[in-house]
Amino acid sequence: MCEAQKNTFSGGYSYSTYLSYNKTVQSWGDNYYGQLGRTTETGAYIVPSAIPNVENIVSIDAGFGSFCCALTSEGNVLSWGHNFYGELGVGQDCPGVCENRTADTVVGGETGTPLLENVIAIAIGQMHAYALLSTGEVVAWGNNTYGQLGDGTTVSHNVPTYVKTTPSKRLTNVKMIAAGGNNGYALTEDGHVYAWGDNQANQLACGDSD
Repeated sequence: MCEAQKNTFSGGYSYSTYLSYNKTVQSWGDNYYGQLGRTTETGAYIVPSAIPNVENIVSIDAGFGSFCCALTSEGNVLSWGHNFYGELGVGQDCPGVCENRTADTVVGGETGTPLLENVIAIAIGQMHAYALLSTGEVVAWGNNTYGQLGDGTTVSHNVPTYVKTTPSKRLTNVKMIAAGGNNGYALTEDGHVYAWGDNQANQLACGDSD
């Protein structure tokens, strides 16, 4: 399931990542916000180098910003880089923790577990992230200025929250997810596409720009 979303290469804002055959991650480019997973800002990262303590990875996504997430073979999600809106999903945000230069594990949030579990795919936007669960449900965290977390609010969250179709009903039966800069998309098992978030240029394709 979702094999098409198992990313091997992914480029973010002025940096790149690559998933190696041994399930480690290489990174290179800008490290101003720690998006390479290194502990120092200085240094010429002109060639790929392995990110410390990031192992057993099956998919990587650098999104559109300066933070990165990686899906482990155990179904957990690691994150590192900038954290202006809680987009690392570790229960902290700015001004307390504005960046993290070492990988940390995304917490469970609304799922009720200490750490986010049973994840089968990830998708990263500019300052928000999605995870598709084995249950067919989707959780999101980070910036929510445009409603891109899909929880019916515009309140940002530093822990995963369920994407919903109504205030009380979760989006279900999802088999694939994608993230735009400030929006999200989901393909369901019965062939429907859901979209939410920023719609100023009609990018949600719902018939208007609301």
